[in-house]
Amino acid sequence: MQQLKISLPDGIRAALDEASAKSGNSLAEEIRKRLWLSFEYDQLPEPRRALVEAVKDLCALFGPATGYEWSATLKGRQTLALAIKEVLESEAPKHGGAAEDLWEPGDPSTAARMLVRYYRRALEREQAAQDYANHIKGRKR
Repeated sequence: MQQLKISLPDGIRAALDEASAKSGNSLAEEIRKRLWLSFEYDQLPEPRRALVEAVKDLCALFGPATGYEWSATLKGRQTLALAIKEVLESEAPKHGGAAEDLWEPGDPSTAARMLVRYYRRALEREQAAQDYANHIKGRKR
């Protein structure tokens, strides 16, 4: 591993210190993790990156537009979900093409439930791996 000396604005350094303390990572680990995440983000295909940006923007705009945080109420969550759906539908291809033939009328909702289950399992595996890493890190101290 190579060392790299860089200068950081005070605000970034303070944010890194805070994030490192919160995560339990060393400052160097926190910087490596965040740099790697930025490279992973750069590798996302454009439609996925555009969706991520749209969701971030919708979340950020929700409070100023409504006076409430989207996560504070069920109606706020439903409103955000519908806004995301609007973005997806407004950018959908105008024609189905051959891939459309793969979907029966009820399949998208079934596929969505399956995808969410898969997503939740992935989050659980990620959390278990993080818990294990923290456990091992704690034993080394």
